[in-house]
Parts: sequence; structure tokens; C-alpha cells
Amino acid sequence: MEWNWTFLFRSFLLLTLHLLPQSVADDCIDMDLHSMEVARCCRYEPISTEEVAEKCYQELAPNIPPNSSDFPVCFIDCSYRQMGYITNEANEIDQSKYGQFLAGFDTAYKIAVERAVAACATVQEDIRRDVANVPSKCNAFALLFHVCVTQITLKHCPDDRWTASEICGKSIKVASCCQLEAFLTLPTYGNCLQTIAEKYPDALWQGTVCAFDCTYREMGILTGVDDINVEQISTNQAGYDQAYQEAIAKAVTACMAQKDKIREEADVVQSECSMFAVKFHACVSLETMRNCPAERWDSSVLCEKVRSGVTVCPL
Repeated sequence: MEWNWTFLFRSFLLLTLHLLPQSVADDCIDMDLHSMEVARCCRYEPISTEEVAEKCYQELAPNIPPNSSDFPVCFIDCSYRQMGYITNEANEIDQSKYGQFLAGFDTAYKIAVERAVAACATVQEDIRRDVANVPSKCNAFALLFHVCVTQITLKHCPDDRWTASEICGKSIKVASCCQLEAFLTLPTYGNCLQTIAEKYPDALWQGTVCAFDCTYREMGILTGVDDINVEQISTNQAGYDQAYQEAIAKAVTACMAQKDKIREEADVVQSECSMFAVKFHACVSLETMRNCPAERWDSSVLCEKVRSGVTVCPL
């Protein structure tokens, strides 16, 4: 059942690891080689009882192939509902039910996951908004909520559950300095990712590069080789608070000024699809962190390095 959450988690890590500052460029991880090792850095427990897992599998497998893209979405949704984590059709998280199940594990792990659940619960409205139109046989809320929980648990994994390897040491440095909003529409990215994954089933990095290129084009952000539609980006971000919109606008302006350099760097990388969208997206994310509104900023040592002007870790 491991693929149920690790695929999206691996994609998240693959992209965010490239936002590390130049000063730790040697810490970049080849996710094509090490993505599963990163996903196993923290020893997680199952998300449900064995009975619930078996029940969901038996109910779903006859109608949804276990190797299909719909199966993990439906399996996590079924597990969350059977365990009582999701209480109704509105996809509201019942933290107490989560806590009851976690009571069977050691205290340190229980606390780490409970804190992760609480943190993700504060943004569940955003998750509901993002998955509202995701094309799937089942609602993707539970899956994305679980990816959120997994990510935060990784960051605060108890020492006795942490794998003290070089790769895991690098993975924990992923910078989440600014509370960023969704730059891409999840349904569009999901469609592109699924289409490309079928074409490149064994190359996570190649698939992600092509999915970003596809999404940028489908959203009208990118046309031609490197033509960025700034007005379209502004329209996409119009639903957020004014301070955040201004931060995005400054970021886009800064990246547009670097567009020739970004294109040249993208051309150097051999890939089935252009690296331009990935590199432009990394630039916007980094510049947004540098201009991040105070109420969205995490003032850690690494984050202050990012804000001080170091460059993006090379791809």
C-alpha cells in the first residue's frame, strides 16, 4: 500500500529540494535514485487498522485496478472515512479520531503525528478548495491531507524513528520558509502528471519536468519557448490577500528580468521536455520567499540564508 501516499510525497520533495540555497548545493538529492529512500527516512506507522485496510482493498479492487492512478486516491479516502478521520461529505477532519488511533503507538510518534494533523487541519479549507475539481473517481482530499501530514511528520520525526543516513540528513533541509499558496491549479497539474506518468512510468524526474511544462501551457502561463503571460499569473493569484499578491508580482518581475538566463540554463539540460517551466517556477518560488509577507515567514537559519540572496541550487 506504500504508493498510496509516497508518489505525491516524492513529487513534492523532488520539486522543493531544488529551492535549497547555493551554500548547500552539495546537499541536492538525485530523486530519481533516492526518492524511495527519502520517503522511508522516518519510520511511519499504518494510517489505519489492518481490518480497515483489508476492507477498503477488497471493496475497491474489483472495480478499480490497484495499479491505476485512481486506486490510491480511493484507498486513502476509504481508509480515512472508515477510521472516522473524515466525518462527512464536506471533508472535515476529526482530529480526535486520529488521536484515538495514534494512542496505540509510542508517545513521541503520537505527539509528532498529532501536531502534524493539527497543522494540516488549519489549512484543510485550502486543500478542499484545491481538490474540488480534481478528476478522479474519489475525492482527493484525504490523499492530499495525508501527504501534508506525512511531510510535517518527516520534519519532526522522533530520533528513534529517524534513519541517520546521508540522504535523509539532506532531505530534512527542504526549505518551507514562506507559506506559499498554490501557483498551479491542482486539476490541471494532476491531469498533466497522470498523462506524462503513463509515458515515463519509471522516470519520476523526467515526468515531473514534462508535467510542469504541460501545466504551464495548459494554464496559459507559457507559450512558445519562453513567453510568460504575466497578466495570466496576476489573474490566477487574484484570490489571495494583497500583501501576498504584491510578493508574487515582485517575484515574477524579478524572474522576467532573468528570463534569458533561465532559458539558457534550461537549454543545457538534456530532457524530453523543456526545463524552462521548472526553472522559472523555482525562480518565482525563491523570489516569493525573499519578498514573503512577515505573517507568512518562518525565520529559521536556513530561511534567512534564502532571503539573504543566495541562488537556487542548480538542477
